[in-house]
Amino acid sequence: MEELASEYSQDEGHLVVSSALQASLAADTAAMPDVPSRESNEHEPFRRKLSFIVARLTATARGLGHAYDSPAELDADLELIRGSTSSRRVADGRLARLLSQVRSFGFHLVALDVRLSAQDLREAAADASPDFAQAVEADRCAALARWAQAPDPGEPHPVFEALATALRVHGPKAIGSLIISMTERPSDVLAAVALMRRAGIGDDALPTRPVVPLFETIDDLQRAEATMDALYGDPLYTEQLDACEREQEIMLGYSDSAKDGGFLSSQWGLYAAQERLLGAADAQGVSVRFFHGRGGSTSRGGARTHRAILAQPAGSVRGRIRITEQGEVISQRYSHPELAARALEQTVSAAMIATVAPGEPAPERYRSEAGRFAARSREVYRALIYDDERFAELLNLASPIDALTQLNIGSRPSARNTSNMAESLRAIPWVFAWMQNRLLLPAWYGAGTALAEGDRALQREMVARWPFFAMLCSTLEMSLFKTDPGVAERYLSLLGDSPARGLWEPIRAEHARVVDTVLEIADSDRLLARSPALLSRWSHRNPWTDRSPTCRSSCSPAPEAAIRAPSSGCS
Repeated sequence: MEELASEYSQDEGHLVVSSALQASLAADTAAMPDVPSRESNEHEPFRRKLSFIVARLTATARGLGHAYDSPAELDADLELIRGSTSSRRVADGRLARLLSQVRSFGFHLVALDVRLSAQDLREAAADASPDFAQAVEADRCAALARWAQAPDPGEPHPVFEALATALRVHGPKAIGSLIISMTERPSDVLAAVALMRRAGIGDDALPTRPVVPLFETIDDLQRAEATMDALYGDPLYTEQLDACEREQEIMLGYSDSAKDGGFLSSQWGLYAAQERLLGAADAQGVSVRFFHGRGGSTSRGGARTHRAILAQPAGSVRGRIRITEQGEVISQRYSHPELAARALEQTVSAAMIATVAPGEPAPERYRSEAGRFAARSREVYRALIYDDERFAELLNLASPIDALTQLNIGSRPSARNTSNMAESLRAIPWVFAWMQNRLLLPAWYGAGTALAEGDRALQREMVARWPFFAMLCSTLEMSLFKTDPGVAERYLSLLGDSPARGLWEPIRAEHARVVDTVLEIADSDRLLARSPALLSRWSHRNPWTDRSPTCRSSCSPAPEAAIRAPSSGCS
């Protein structure tokens, strides 16, 4: 604004100054008599108006009088100037670009989301009733409604007190949504609403904030429709929805669902959950936006963005989609302006296509096959990961999980409790451990058995005609291309004589099975044969990551099962 004020020196004798701008200048002069006039700017209406805008922006930043109540007021002031420029070239130049920034970013650039776990909310809501934790769900919801409307709210919870302070000081645009991770039931969401009410958020003084349930495990995804149906019918949550213009955001957890049930089960669980949640919302007149909590690696939902968006259920985008960008992929996608622009183009393009040409729902025979392989893969996956008592030792000794859990580089603790078992580990160290030993186990284990037992002709038809299954198979190919059993096998020496050594043969057999089956479905003899750009890039990259500086070409070749996936077999 200061730069514009120094440059916009147009004399009113060469302009057609609107009556609205003249009235605005008179009002500003009366309201802000202390704003110094610029030298010889009496007949320079733009410079005068911009001086007042600078003063109001300064007051906004410092919380002083004459502050803007919202970016919309700043927008209106700039439009007054734009409407009197008497030149299309001036109107569409720097002033138009500045207006675009105001409309895109407001005063805060981005809103800060608040994220809490459902368990923390349950503990905080225990004050609602003496037997809250042991009560049935209906009684918990009723107790929360009474608690939210109690005349004497008492001391607010510290997190929600901080949230209320942020809203008072910085305004509602500075705070985004309240995201509840590991949501299992309606009372988890109602607890957040009740705690906001007890902190004074949602009354006339402080507007409420949207509450976003995050469904993460396979079981929670399967119950998500029932959870949201119950919320839509709850009076306390109906008030919350009405305050948010009946718009509901729902977050989908890719990382933990894949850790819970394996890649195939996770992908189908997320797809089917969206369909059910859309139906439930449409029946209640609620507008839903899905927030995809994807990661960069395949095991955390990573896939090529354009293809992944187009693979969502028909009609689920509707011009509205939100996607996380994990720290590990920021440098890949945004480190250079051309890369960042391309990433944005791909995302916007896919969202537009998915909105205007959503396609038809998948035929029942496709859905039946998806349900079959999802259930079968989850069964095989959990039999190894959670049911075999030897697996914990394999994870602890044949992967660098002990080092990863000690690194202070994550946004959250590495585990939800003190155990290092797979059950308690968070998804990020879990996935990174298998990336480091080059096995990528969560990205494909169970998929081989599940797909091999299916109808190959039907699966080939699904790849050709169903974007969801095509994306699923191409993502599997990418994971398998990066997997190197030759490297992973050398980690077995760390196991010594442990019984966990016996797990290697079934793991290796499943890897060979999934490679063979994916290639059969693709009717190909090489992974990524249909993606020559990726094949070329990763083929160039892999030798540099496979070989240590000291071993060079002297390392032994990879085992036979891994030959079709590029590998040097070096540790």
